[in-house]
Amino acid sequence: RDRVLAAAVVVAAIVGLRGPYVANGWDAGSDRMSPWDARLAAWLAANATPGEPLLTPVWPPTALQAKTGHPVLIDSLTLLTMTYMPPLAPPIGTMVRELFGIDYADAAQMRRIVDAEGFLRPANPAWLAAWTARDCPEWVSLGARYGVRLVLSPHAAALHLPPRLASDAWTLYAIPTTSDACPASGTAS
Repeated sequence: RDRVLAAAVVVAAIVGLRGPYVANGWDAGSDRMSPWDARLAAWLAANATPGEPLLTPVWPPTALQAKTGHPVLIDSLTLLTMTYMPPLAPPIGTMVRELFGIDYADAAQMRRIVDAEGFLRPANPAWLAAWTARDCPEWVSLGARYGVRLVLSPHAAALHLPPRLASDAWTLYAIPTTSDACPASGTAS
C-alpha cells in the first residue's frame, strides 16, 4: 500500500509540476499532422496490423495514437492513471520496471529520473537507458510478453534492433519474433 501511494505521488508530480521545456517531435496539444507523422502513419498502414501497439518513450503525448491509428502501449497518461485507479498501480509499476528499467519502489532508481529540483521528468534520458542497454534477445522476450513488435525511439537512444523507418529525430525499430532473427552484430542499429 505504501508503494502504491508513493507511486501515485510521483505520478502526480509528473503531471502537476511544470519544469523546463524539453523539445520533442510531438509537442503536447499539437493536433497537426507533421510530415513525419504522415510517413509513420503510412508505413504503419502498409506494414503493421490494424491496432498493433507501439512502444514509445513515456513522453510523446497520446496524440500519436490519433495520428497513426495505432495505440501507444504506455505513456505519461498511463502513469497518471495510477492516481485515479489505484488498483492499476501494481501492473503499471511492473510495466514501467520491465519496459523502462525504472522501479518506483527503489529510491536510488527514482533519483535517476528526477531533475535538480527533485521533480520527475518523463523526458529524462534515464527513462531510455534500459532500452539502449537491452540486447535483441531481451527485446524478443519483452515483445512476446507485451504483444508489441514496434518500438519508436529517439536517435539519441539507438537500439539493438533492426530499424524500419527513420526521420531526422526518430527511428522505428522492429522486434524480431525469435532471437535467431536478431542482428548478428550485437551493436545498436
